[in-house]
Amino acid sequence: VLAISLSGGEVTRQAHLFMVVLLFGIMIAFSVAGFLSGQVKPENFTPFAPFGISGIWAALGMGVYAFLGPMTLLTASGELKDPNSMPKIMFWTFVMILVLYVTAMAVMMGIVSYTEYGVVESPFALAASVVFGGAAGQVVNFAAWLAAVTCLIGEVFSPSRLLYGMAEDGVVPAVFAKLNSRKVPWVGMIVAYVIALVFVFGAFLVDLESFYVVLGMVACVLGSRTILISLV
Repeated sequence: VLAISLSGGEVTRQAHLFMVVLLFGIMIAFSVAGFLSGQVKPENFTPFAPFGISGIWAALGMGVYAFLGPMTLLTASGELKDPNSMPKIMFWTFVMILVLYVTAMAVMMGIVSYTEYGVVESPFALAASVVFGGAAGQVVNFAAWLAAVTCLIGEVFSPSRLLYGMAEDGVVPAVFAKLNSRKVPWVGMIVAYVIALVFVFGAFLVDLESFYVVLGMVACVLGSRTILISLV
């Protein structure tokens, strides 16, 4: 991930595009094949919201944080040939994500009841295994790893550009404005990569699970507040 990010914006764009297209292809195939399999059971959708409003709010906190990922695109607007196209890019990105993931999750919940999902295994992989066998589950699990890699690229790419802009304005040390031969702010990128790895591995520590969830929700709130302030 770090090697791709340090290779420049064009290499990062191509690698990221390849992985996203492959990820979307797997999720579309899962949704269509799962729906046509006849294994989607309407009774799995009742009762609707079995944990009530508290369950919805608990899911909303992490869900909003997850869907804030496309906001990292905003930090790349200065590198676009036509920065004015960014609003259109953001709009269609959110539309595609909402349609794809809502559809995939509806199929997933229709195939396997929510009571059968555990904490450890991937729910999409479990649903695919139930309908199409273990190999399909491994393919969907591979898609989950692709999603994690694309997220990590975004989490490394975005902060490095933000730190670069802040260094140019004198808000943070000037070292963050240093560029490599490919015009990449490499200092900020390495710092962001190390921090990202710390939190990724921290998520696997049982004692830090609650802290990690709370941190994610706080980041979601602060990120939303920052975006709203910048828009105003």
